[in-house]
Amino acid sequence: MPAAFRFDVELQPIGPPRGERFRLALDADAAYLVNCGAVGQPRDGDPRAAFGLLDTDSRTLTVVRVEYDVAAAQAKIIAAGLPEVLAQRLAIGR
Repeated sequence: MPAAFRFDVELQPIGPPRGERFRLALDADAAYLVNCGAVGQPRDGDPRAAFGLLDTDSRTLTVVRVEYDVAAAQAKIIAAGLPEVLAQRLAIGR
């Protein structure tokens, strides 16, 4: 599940909201704990792949969601002999 927290004096949740893209400006005086989500096996009800882009020059982190070929991924899971539930959950993001 995508999540971001800022720590300066105390830990504060800061996002990301649901949607296509979440951009976070990073303060040099704070520390951050970020989980960008997953490219596979999402758990937040959004079946799209999630990943993060860190730009050290501009001190920004962008969390992005993108569509991918779920059916092809499901077929590969089944062909590999993995549990069918892993393939089924890709379509619903749970």
